[in-house]
Amino acid sequence: MGYWNKHPKKDGQDALEEFHRLGWRIGDPPKYYQVKCPCGWHMTHVHISPSNPNHYRQRLQWAKRQSCTKEEDQ
Repeated sequence: MGYWNKHPKKDGQDALEEFHRLGWRIGDPPKYYQVKCPCGWHMTHVHISPSNPNHYRQRLQWAKRQSCTKEEDQ
């Protein structure tokens, strides 16, 4: 587990751990987690209780499409 407060849902915690593995910084929530890319240009939110069942998967897909994440993977 990382330096952020644990996500109440397993899928959410798994997504945050994947963001961390990709080098993204994670901010603790009032209502959502704020995640920022390694270069500082990209940011998104991971909600605590999203209405979209694919929210976590879609946030990770978006993050992996960013150029700074691709540079980290190489």
